[in-house]
Amino acid sequence: MMGAHSGSWRRGIALALLLGFVPVASACFGSFNLTRRVYQFNKGVAADKWVRWLVFVAVSPIYPAAATVDLLFANTLEFWTGDNPITAQLEPGSVVGPDGAVVSLVPVDDGARIVVTEPSGAVRSVTVLREAPGVVAVYDADGKLLRRVTGLGSDAPRVREVASAR
Repeated sequence: MMGAHSGSWRRGIALALLLGFVPVASACFGSFNLTRRVYQFNKGVAADKWVRWLVFVAVSPIYPAAATVDLLFANTLEFWTGDNPITAQLEPGSVVGPDGAVVSLVPVDDGARIVVTEPSGAVRSVTVLREAPGVVAVYDADGKLLRRVTGLGSDAPRVREVASAR
């Protein structure tokens, strides 16, 4: 019996090594949009960390499958065409903090608006926009630029512009 399993075990190790070598050989890291979607689903299941952990354990076999699809199909296509067929789209949602504040994510073109409603009723918001590859800008509710971050995806992202403090 041990001999029958050792052959499949060796094939599994060989496949894992091959899959591990493909990203190095192709020189393409990719955006891993499908894997990110699985992660975001797991993260958004519940506020309780134990519930999220139980769901993670239940769906953990999906992570390698999603990563493999990203690695062999979506990221390869992204490398050659510049477009990832699995688009990472933001979903609107809200989270209630321990102090009762409600944080809402509202997708907008090329970004998202983050709205914080305090228990007192006060509302604050910022809009985060992707202006170019590796460039993200943050605007206040009046449309005033607060910060621009460049170099995202590199080893040295930097804040380029900061509005004066109020």
